[in-house]
Amino acid sequence: GDFSVFLYHPSEAAFLSGASHGHITQMLLIWLMPIYILLIYGDSYIWEKSCGYTGIIFSQYSRKKIVQTKFAVSFLLFFSIIFLSLLLNFLLANLLFMGGSDFKGMELMLAEGGLSGWWAWSLENPFLAYFLYMILAGTNPLLINSTGMLVWAIGLTLIYKIKTNQLIVDK
Repeated sequence: GDFSVFLYHPSEAAFLSGASHGHITQMLLIWLMPIYILLIYGDSYIWEKSCGYTGIIFSQYSRKKIVQTKFAVSFLLFFSIIFLSLLLNFLLANLLFMGGSDFKGMELMLAEGGLSGWWAWSLENPFLAYFLYMILAGTNPLLINSTGMLVWAIGLTLIYKIKTNQLIVDK
């Protein structure tokens, strides 16, 4: 018989579809990996500060330009790590589940007209929908990254004001 009917569709078997039990791996990649990378990236500021590189940068570029550059670099780093790992997983799922067509019964609901809107579109275009999910998951670190960089910028401003005696404390 044709066993492809019982084989998951590659986009249903891939990482973001939630086929794993307990979703622990998804939580680790999507929520904890950006924090881990942020800690590694945050170490670069400590290195720059200890080597005296920060003073050189601040003397040549505006604070706004430095913060914008750090935001851009950290976002691109986070996005590329998450997106490339999801892309690799998706390519492996396409190799392992080639010819699969099962969507856990949702394809039957689509055929009966029981699904509409986003659900229907994602089942009719599973590869495009999964690609959009990969982009969204890749931009998730932007939230964590922005928060971390905002704390970094505020801390850097406070350190600068303390060192230059510009910090006014109300008594």
